Amino acid sequence: MSEKYFFLVNASAGNGKKIALWSDVILPELNRRGIHYRMYRLEHRGHATCLTQKIIAENEGEIRIIVVGGDGTFNEMLNGITDFERVTVGVIPAGSGNDLCYGLGIPSDPLQALSVALRNDHIVKMDIGRTIFHKDDMVKYFAISCGIGLDAEVCARTEKSKCKAILNRLHIGNLSYFINTLGALFGVKHADATLTTSQKDGKPQSRKVKRMIFLAAMNQRYEGGHLPMSPNADCFDGALSCVMAYDMAKPVALGCLGLLIRGKHILAKKIDVIPIKSIRITLDEPREVHTDGEVHGLYDDITIECHHRKLKICK
Repeated sequence: MSEKYFFLVNASAGNGKKIALWSDVILPELNRRGIHYRMYRLEHRGHATCLTQKIIAENEGEIRIIVVGGDGTFNEMLNGITDFERVTVGVIPAGSGNDLCYGLGIPSDPLQALSVALRNDHIVKMDIGRTIFHKDDMVKYFAISCGIGLDAEVCARTEKSKCKAILNRLHIGNLSYFINTLGALFGVKHADATLTTSQKDGKPQSRKVKRMIFLAAMNQRYEGGHLPMSPNADCFDGALSCVMAYDMAKPVALGCLGLLIRGKHILAKKIDVIPIKSIRITLDEPREVHTDGEVHGLYDDITIECHHRKLKICK
């Protein structure tokens, strides 16, 4: 059976102005190429997850799901995939951050990105992460990163921020992440942590960490609007790059934020980079947790895993 094309279009991505991207740019090009497709307009949070599950359940054979939206929309779609062997995904960046496309080298131009999403000659299998929330027995996949502590607090603040909408209209939405990082830095609480890691050689290791500020398990190099959180992360190597900051005075942490913009923060004392296959994090007090910028609340016991070459993606 021939492959089927399904488009998930987030009308609210990039502050709600991207629905014209579908009608004015993508739709005419699909018609010009004679592509048979079905389009779904996303109407609420979690809709992409439900639609992805429905698409897979109702269709046989190979399926191509193409997201027209940002990193959050892609994450929702990812968490709806029930058969990774039959599904190939593509993405046309239409959010404020678009860190996934930036990291993978997918063009920002919508027509060029559409050409990439439709092509069959460069489909790769990419690693994805999986987070287990032990309190709720909840599982979430992620394509970019999972964080606990400060970077999740930044995501929570950005999600509620009024300045993000204003900056999006000025086409500098990425700046909202940096502004909210400054605000969160002086309000974040430290937590003592126990880390149990399984590295690429499979050997488990346990470590106590005092006054952990954040831990970000990176599958891509960039998060938070192209900030190079882990310059050496590689989404094809079978490992996540965990960047952790701990036991650091706030003025020092502020200096490291300046280094982060250039990807030099990992050279600072009290910032460790740990390549892992899996890591269990237990804290003495619950802290915010995010996956791909989507905030899930306060948790004190999570496990983060790398699933090697799990996702077929056009790039």
